[in-house]
Amino acid sequence: MDTQHLTFTRFLAAIAIVVLHFGNQLYPFNLPFVSAVITNAAVGVSYFFLLSGFVMSIAYSKRGKEIVFGSYIQNRAARILPLYFLAMILMVIYYLIRASIFHMDSQYQLSFTDILVNVFLLQSWIDSDAHNLNTASWTLSVEAFFYLSFPFINNRFFNQLSFKTVVIAVLAFFVVSQLLLHGLMYKFPNRKPFIQDFPLFHLNEFLVGNLVGLYFIRNRNKHNNTFYLLIVTALMLLALQQVVPGISYTNGMFLFILVPFLMLLAYDIGPITRVFNNKLLIYLGEISYGIYILQFPVYFFFTAFLTVIGYKINLPLFYLYLLLLIAISALSFSFIEKPLQEKIKAIKFN
Repeated sequence: MDTQHLTFTRFLAAIAIVVLHFGNQLYPFNLPFVSAVITNAAVGVSYFFLLSGFVMSIAYSKRGKEIVFGSYIQNRAARILPLYFLAMILMVIYYLIRASIFHMDSQYQLSFTDILVNVFLLQSWIDSDAHNLNTASWTLSVEAFFYLSFPFINNRFFNQLSFKTVVIAVLAFFVVSQLLLHGLMYKFPNRKPFIQDFPLFHLNEFLVGNLVGLYFIRNRNKHNNTFYLLIVTALMLLALQQVVPGISYTNGMFLFILVPFLMLLAYDIGPITRVFNNKLLIYLGEISYGIYILQFPVYFFFTAFLTVIGYKINLPLFYLYLLLLIAISALSFSFIEKPLQEKIKAIKFN
């Protein structure tokens, strides 16, 4: 089942998040309309989780067939761990060099506990400085939770319940999780970042992605018009400008726009899909994981190098950083990510 054209959307979401972190004050990202979109680019994380759930349903779509946990986890580990640990090691090296060689103070102090928390991908479960080792890695902690949960969800629910029952259960979970999330944020406003990052409050996005995937499998021969996809895309961009204070759009509330966008794009066979099926764009989508997870280590080493050589750091250098990040992600994909994926998948457990 060909959904390869969705790959490029990962690249777009990853670049938007990088711009949000490091280049949002630079032209053209500081223009009023563009700025409103970039400021809320964190919903790209919601899209990652939604798309992850969708892809998982497609990949394990044989209804009634149980997922074998061992080989399944081996494949998932091969997918995320090589670059995850590369990024973590780079950040550890950065903080060690910063402290021991340059004697530079930092708001964040590296600790063995934080390293341990990151090694076991637990940083989103703990309200601590562990998020600061590699800020972007908290999403991989959440993703790991999804990966561990999916075999149970698939085997005990998707394979045994009717589609209608699954729809009701997922929607009910969505409503309950939103009520609980916003209730906790209202009750404990000083813990808002931790609450928003907590894996259980992102599970609804993954489950909705699973649901969209199951629907897609059941209705794979239907093709929606590109015209409607363009309308939903326009609505999504306009919605990003109308953020209501107090509502967390990065924990599922933006799914009302993201789900129609994903469904229309998945079904579409029009010009947008043909463009997104371009080999170069697919390749950019394939290296987008590296762009996302390596954004902080590359930025910190890049700016540290400029400081050492006495070059003034300024915003226009963001474009050079972005090109460097894409290049390093491409090299990492070819020489680290893909080779290690093959080696991990080839391991035989007796």
